[in-house]
Amino acid sequence: MKKIFPVYISCFTICYLHCQNIPAPVLQCVNNDAVNSNIILQWTNPGNPCGGTFNGYKIYVSASLNGNFSLVAIVPNESQTSYTDIGRLSQGTQWYYYMEADYNCPGFQTLQSDTIPNAAPATPEIVAV
Repeated sequence: MKKIFPVYISCFTICYLHCQNIPAPVLQCVNNDAVNSNIILQWTNPGNPCGGTFNGYKIYVSASLNGNFSLVAIVPNESQTSYTDIGRLSQGTQWYYYMEADYNCPGFQTLQSDTIPNAAPATPEIVAV
């Protein structure tokens, strides 16, 4: 009987920590609009995990992958799946973005999306066929 008790607590802790998350939007792509110096982000919505009020999608940007990220926008429309960062390319060519979904879910932890750059992927070198 003493051995079962720690297993139940361990399972409860794992479920509590795992189940109480606000999932992040999934960033699908980041495109450069060089003509207008804009960067366009597209994502899929994560869904409301608790039924709480939606406050917005928070979009963060940095000029460095390990740099300081700044909040660039809060998208207030829950069904919106894209955002245009106007004029960002005129401030430099390489930018990194991540997102968070902000729902009023007391006790829930907000997760961050993957961080993705606006640069085109590097072409791999084919060494053998």
